[in-house]
Amino acid sequence: MNELQEIEPIRSLKEVGGFSKEEKLVYIAGPVSGRNPYDTAILFAEAGLELANDGFTIFDPLAHVHPQCSWEEAMRIAIHMMMICDYIYLLPGWQESKGASWEREIALKVGIQILTDEIRDQVRKEFKETIERDEKRDAR
Repeated sequence: MNELQEIEPIRSLKEVGGFSKEEKLVYIAGPVSGRNPYDTAILFAEAGLELANDGFTIFDPLAHVHPQCSWEEAMRIAIHMMMICDYIYLLPGWQESKGASWEREIALKVGIQILTDEIRDQVRKEFKETIERDEKRDAR
């Protein structure tokens, strides 16, 4: 009889994707189709910078979907990326977007939280405390 091999514990999608459990991953969703591509890219990038400054790791679908993709291809790529995220951040006008509305609905169904101001404030506070603690440690 063969000995049982030790089985590795199941890793989360975040860990499989190369992220730590502690990282706060946020997916940015908003209107894209029919919009000025330059203005849309700026809107997503500005939101991403703000969220990164608050301590989040960002998933901006515009950075990963080629502009020549069909809407269906873009949604498949975007939803795949969203699956490892902890939160979804909804840009202004998301309600007018079929894609962003789908992303929100899917996120809620699979347990991805809507990034609210309260959650954002808490993560920002924790991030600031971590930076201050690291700076004190490094100053020693």
